[in-house]
Amino acid sequence: MIDTLKTNYKDDIFSGSRKYTLVENPDGTISLEDKTDYVQQGDTFAAKDANSICLAIGVKHETEIIVPSTAVWTLLTAENVGTLDPRPKVNPDPSLKYPYFTDIDFDCDEDDEVYPEWDIDTAELGCLGNSIRVSAGKLRIYCNADMSGTQLRAYQYTQKKSNTAS
Repeated sequence: MIDTLKTNYKDDIFSGSRKYTLVENPDGTISLEDKTDYVQQGDTFAAKDANSICLAIGVKHETEIIVPSTAVWTLLTAENVGTLDPRPKVNPDPSLKYPYFTDIDFDCDEDDEVYPEWDIDTAELGCLGNSIRVSAGKLRIYCNADMSGTQLRAYQYTQKKSNTAS
């Protein structure tokens, strides 16, 4: 985790337009040399700055979530939903539109929010809702069908820490 972030970025300050000189390079190419008369030269904002900010606020973008074809899918019913899924992360679904679930190991904390973006092959199955329950070290994925024998893949996801009031 980042202890401190830079908080004193400065913008370029100058009058009129930016000015450049063309410089001929030995390899036959041309470069631009900045000849602007600055009152104040600003800071560069680069990828490392954006990455530091994302780390500090607890947001990360990763490449994939895999639900293996060997995953065990459990059917929720009106009778067992209270015992099998006593604390859903999303609003309860009384119609049980997505009555099947499977749990997968995942590097997360109970208060994280995880938003998968399912790949086209998985999305075309039309089976996955956006209902995911996050608990310490596990994701519970909900589906409208028993997907035993089928690998499901989110090609990327966003994970962030929930904003909790202190």
